[in-house]
Amino acid sequence: MSNMESHFDKPMRSNLPLQILIYFNWWFNSAYLAVSVLLFTFKAYKFYYPRGMLIWEAIMLVLYLVVEISRLSQLTRGNKLETIDPMAKAFVLGLITILSYAYFLRLQTYVLYVEVVLNSIGICFVGSEVIFGLFASYQFLVDQQGY
Repeated sequence: MSNMESHFDKPMRSNLPLQILIYFNWWFNSAYLAVSVLLFTFKAYKFYYPRGMLIWEAIMLVLYLVVEISRLSQLTRGNKLETIDPMAKAFVLGLITILSYAYFLRLQTYVLYVEVVLNSIGICFVGSEVIFGLFASYQFLVDQQGY
């Protein structure tokens, strides 16, 4: 019984602002996917693409989504369970996600203004989550070490 009492006496360390960012980032990713598919369709009909580039950019979008869904799941898990391992995985995936946004922002064949705005918002989301995630990880580490 004393183990349960000590568990309930322990203060909650999960980061509420981080969880709020994660929640809204899920919605942003849904909108980002819908707008990106519409823009890819528009650009395919409106502009000339070099052979194979449209397929490559669509594959990049799918890979981005796999990484981003994994990152948000790991970040949520690490924040709610107050463990460092999922937070570290989410940090690494966050760097990959930022590189994906940078690709869609600067290295696509055709970049529209809407994509500049969406990718900039995405970089802000991920950057904020990385900062809050590092802060939360530090709090979890301090709590585990007992300082």
